[in-house]
Amino acid sequence: MYGIITYEHGRRCALTAALLYSCLVGCASDPTSPDQNDAPKWESIPLPADLPDGVLTGVAFHGGRSIAVGIQAVPIGGIVVTSDGDGWTTLPTNVDGPLNDVVFTPESDAVAIGRTRSFLPFVLDERTGWTANEILQTPGFLCCAEVGIDGTLRTVGGLTALRNLTAGQWETETVTFPNTSNEKGIIDLTVGSDGSFYACGFDDGGEGTPEEPFRMIMQNAGNGWSFFAPILEAPNASQLAYDPEQGFFVAGEQFQRDGQPLADLWVRDLEGDWTEIDLPGALGWSVRDLLVTPDGCVYLTGTRFATGDIMDGVLWRWDGATAKQEVVWPMREPRKLENDGSIVYVVGVDSRSGSTRPWMARREVP
Repeated sequence: MYGIITYEHGRRCALTAALLYSCLVGCASDPTSPDQNDAPKWESIPLPADLPDGVLTGVAFHGGRSIAVGIQAVPIGGIVVTSDGDGWTTLPTNVDGPLNDVVFTPESDAVAIGRTRSFLPFVLDERTGWTANEILQTPGFLCCAEVGIDGTLRTVGGLTALRNLTAGQWETETVTFPNTSNEKGIIDLTVGSDGSFYACGFDDGGEGTPEEPFRMIMQNAGNGWSFFAPILEAPNASQLAYDPEQGFFVAGEQFQRDGQPLADLWVRDLEGDWTEIDLPGALGWSVRDLLVTPDGCVYLTGTRFATGDIMDGVLWRWDGATAKQEVVWPMREPRKLENDGSIVYVVGVDSRSGSTRPWMARREVP
């Protein structure tokens, strides 16, 4: 049903440090690729002219409110833009480091996460006056945040895992891995229908001699992070999403003998079996983000180097039967996918003008 190869659960494979890289790093229609010209067109969204050069890294929607955050290029700092439905405006911030993600609480308060230039994790919380709160005094990073079914807010990055108690109050959570290694951590969050939080986990050690690197799905049911299931055949799994009817979707890339990445997408069904979903034109692309919309369709973005440090972007859409390369964005780098009802959004950076401009686009769900 899903793709080309099906596997039984239980095997482990290698993970490289590319996992961490995926975390640290008038409307005009964009053309679609030849294999899906009948797809809805992506429309670029005008952003404020006073927005500094940089990149958008996160976007969230709640109750008619919209917010996007990102990284200011020079000097390094945070970017915030908001909308109540009538265009976007820049929200001044006074943070000395990048913002990596943003969510809304159930009460429609925005909470953004990032790090200072000294690599101290901080939270920018609308409930406490939208001022940065350095929640840890030791170096680390926070790459993503998620709100659970019961309203609990969690954020993770590497070995840093935090749970929000009340406005301005955060609790460090334990992360327990099945093996000991030198480099391990968790990255990317999703919430299951049971209310548990799930994340991609990686461990560069393991059993055997020499040690066998592997990656896994980690679970937090309210008492800290622990091993849930191994991830099969995706050597650099970095993105995780959940659908209650289909199971876990995992995306990453495999590196070929010539060093080229090959984007890949897998699903772990409700029985625990893994199936690869064939992505056309995947060679040369590295995965950036993964989204499952309420209709069960999967959206996957990727990037490749175009010239110098400038990236091209790509998006695949899987409808439950076939994955298609829906659009290629020349000199635009997609960072984050999100949906608001029947609209799918992508944010990132547009380098077509010769500078790095924050970029946002949208399209309707078919």
